[in-house]
Amino acid sequence: MGRKRSNRQRKVKWPALEENLLRWVLNQRNAGRSISTVKIRLRAKSMAEEMQITDFKGGINWAYRFMRRKNLRVRSRTTMCQAVPDDVDEKKASFLRFTRKVIAEVKYSGEVL
Repeated sequence: MGRKRSNRQRKVKWPALEENLLRWVLNQRNAGRSISTVKIRLRAKSMAEEMQITDFKGGINWAYRFMRRKNLRVRSRTTMCQAVPDDVDEKKASFLRFTRKVIAEVKYSGEVL
């Protein structure tokens, strides 16, 4: 005898709104702007108003479900990085010479690091 299960994969109530919102999110990301769930909710409410959708609340749970449906994640920006020094090649060569010297000295002295 099979068990009854609830249908948790309901149809999306506002598919046009979600497609427009997804396009907006992707455009924002492509432009290098950070997107938060708060921004998504505010933009969704604004779009719903423009589309004359009166029963849209755009709560936090809706935002998380929208993100899960569209395979979106809130990501932290990773564009901040250190610049590579101009003399990086010389520094690599110097480090390599230093390590080879230390290894050679340890081999001859029998020390254990």
